[in-house]
Amino acid sequence: MQINTLTLGAVSAALAVGIGAFGAHGLDSYLGEHFSLSSDQIDKQIINWKTGAHYHLIHAIGLILCFLVSSHQNIHQKRVRRTIVFFLMGTLLFSGSLYILVLSQIKILGAIVPLGESLLFWVGCF
Repeated sequence: MQINTLTLGAVSAALAVGIGAFGAHGLDSYLGEHFSLSSDQIDKQIINWKTGAHYHLIHAIGLILCFLVSSHQNIHQKRVRRTIVFFLMGTLLFSGSLYILVLSQIKILGAIVPLGESLLFWVGCF
């Protein structure tokens, strides 16, 4: 479990950095080419993207911390596994729905973001 958690955290962090870099360097031209958005609308979408990437990176670090915590013998492993699942599901729903929302401009996806937020909130409760 420990190696898998470390690998998940490292891959998630690398993805967050790459996704964030795309948001900083290529997203505006993508949105300008594929959607008829004003400059203000593009700026708002970039902010949404950056929010998703920011939280994605923070929770990737959280996965790496779960690896460190799970290496101690006196830690309840079931609780750590549950936390890992909440981190992954919350990141997927929160950041993933923001990424898809920005790339597709399907507004109903905005309703999924709070589900991801609530899963990320529950991580702290376990």
